[in-house]
Amino acid sequence: MAMYPPDEQATYSPSREQLERESALKRYNRIYIYVPVTIAVAIVLFLIILMLIGIFAPGLVGAESFLSGLADTILVLWMIPMTVLCAIVPIAYVGYVVNLRQRRSQLPPDSPLLRHSRTQMALWQAQDISDRVEQKTEGVSDRIVRPFFSVGTFAAYVYAWLTILTRPFRRDDYYDPDGANDPDGID
Repeated sequence: MAMYPPDEQATYSPSREQLERESALKRYNRIYIYVPVTIAVAIVLFLIILMLIGIFAPGLVGAESFLSGLADTILVLWMIPMTVLCAIVPIAYVGYVVNLRQRRSQLPPDSPLLRHSRTQMALWQAQDISDRVEQKTEGVSDRIVRPFFSVGTFAAYVYAWLTILTRPFRRDDYYDPDGANDPDGID
């Protein structure tokens, strides 16, 4: 094990008040944390040992009823904290609603939060941002697409014009100016 030289700057000594607070904290931890946890662990170990004795000593009179009662006791003792934990959610919700009402009562009378919730206002702001993005996108996309549409429109116009001009000079199987070869038979 390496020995480090003592640090020259580590000569801080806590004040008497700090030492008293530290001893009060240790006393609090010992009384309210360590002792109850130790007692709970001892009870659980005692119950486990009693269960194991009841299971592995079948010759004892009343071992089955003892195990059944012990299992019921353990179940009840396990369900009490679970019931308290399940009750915390509704209690926390009620506390949240009460806190929300108290904060709303402290708002100025012309505040929009009195008429609408924060969630609704946030959703409205998100909708405004979405509308602005949509408007910008439409404007930019029109400017981007316009040249392509104009070139395509011009090309379609020229193609149709040339097709109309050259139609009388072509001999297509599908072109019948009299309508005599109409596949539907309608003249």
